[in-house]
Amino acid sequence: NFEGAIGSLKCIIKKANYADQNRMLLKLKEEEQVMKICRNKVKAFNLPLKIVDAEFQFDRNKLTLFFQSDRRIDFREFVRDLFGLYK
Repeated sequence: NFEGAIGSLKCIIKKANYADQNRMLLKLKEEEQVMKICRNKVKAFNLPLKIVDAEFQFDRNKLTLFFQSDRRIDFREFVRDLFGLYK
């Protein structure tokens, strides 16, 4: 039953053109680089967490990091440091 999920689906605005496809490939490459940088920063800050994924919005206005940890972590300094890089 997909009725509950339909409200959360995004609308298709237009078919992706060549420029959009290239922008998506660039975005994916940048996300890979961000993951490498974040993993290095996690080691530098000695944080007990694992970066699982990084995702930019298509317009690059927002970066979302996905991570795993066995416990709560205060990573405010880590976020401030990343904000300085990706502001």
